[in-house]
Amino acid sequence: MAIIADMNKPSITRRGQGLVALALVSSAPFALADNLTWVAGDGAWENAANWSGAALPGVDDFVDISHLGNVTSSASANLAKELLNKSALGIGAGKLAVTGTVDTFGAVTVDGGATLDAGRITIESGGALHVDGTGSTVTVVQGVFNYGDWQMDVGGTLSAESFDNFAGFGIDRGAQATANSMINHGGSSVVVSDTNSALIIHGSLTNDSAITIFSGARVEANSIDNNELMRVVDSSLITGSMKNVSNAGSHSTLRIEGGDAHFTATDLVTNDFSIEVDGGHANIAHLDNNGTVIFSSGHLDGEDVSSTNQISFDGASVATLSGQILNSGVMTISASSTVRASKFQQSAGDTQLQGGTLGATDAFGVQFAGGELRGNGSIDGRLVL
Repeated sequence: MAIIADMNKPSITRRGQGLVALALVSSAPFALADNLTWVAGDGAWENAANWSGAALPGVDDFVDISHLGNVTSSASANLAKELLNKSALGIGAGKLAVTGTVDTFGAVTVDGGATLDAGRITIESGGALHVDGTGSTVTVVQGVFNYGDWQMDVGGTLSAESFDNFAGFGIDRGAQATANSMINHGGSSVVVSDTNSALIIHGSLTNDSAITIFSGARVEANSIDNNELMRVVDSSLITGSMKNVSNAGSHSTLRIEGGDAHFTATDLVTNDFSIEVDGGHANIAHLDNNGTVIFSSGHLDGEDVSSTNQISFDGASVATLSGQILNSGVMTISASSTVRASKFQQSAGDTQLQGGTLGATDAFGVQFAGGELRGNGSIDGRLVL
């Protein structure tokens, strides 16, 4: 049986894939997918008269909505294989299922408790995806690639295998977005705000730009690679491990701001640039500091700290550690600040008491095997020089 390429069938190129799909057909006849085009202005998806050939799209059809207008989808089983959208497409009820890619240069809105299922979603520059309202749901088998405007609002939910954000991504008022991995690329932004709003990444989250979490929202990830700025303002950031490590030309900074701000890391946090805790609370199992850590009236809980550079406890900061502190950098403890661990050991560097308290609960005590102890304050526990 001869296999030939049907050059009359449309080829589909998708950003990020770099692949051209070429339909192969055999010499034996069978039903081919149609390329259905929207021919109306404003109208309903489920009205066959609005489509070329006066036929509703099916599961094998390539759908092109390039004719500008407002398209509404409200039936329970609207279907397509691929969807190219350059108009305003509103899914306000029922379900639209696209087995391949939804590629939108226009606006796609999912609200009113509607459902959008897709193999993949690409939001092009100038395009938009808005998921709005409790019960409004988007499920993506592969990834969401955002080059435009991506907004989650008022309890809407979206889940996918991965997120790649190159532009603006907002999660607000109880909305949630979930994926197995995420990259927030350079020049982009993620804002998660308001109580019950959440960004949940079951695997790795890489931030090469700016992520802001505030007003009671939360971000969770199994691991985080932060190469630029993450701000936690009266909200929560929860992770297993974190690398706050600057790449060439970047300045990785983690800021915990406000009395209700919380940062929790159940494993290792490696800091090579800057962590700032201003009135918030950090619970870090293991902190390996090779950069700058500043607590300004903040709290630190956890197991152990190893610091080769600078760590400061200012204002009325409190650190309570169940393990040890190993210092070979510069540690300052200001007036009204208290730092306690099971044991403290300095091999080099400098510990500066500026009216604060350094304590150890274990018989090992506070030991200085090298470097300097200077200033005035209190040593709570056994002191070994």
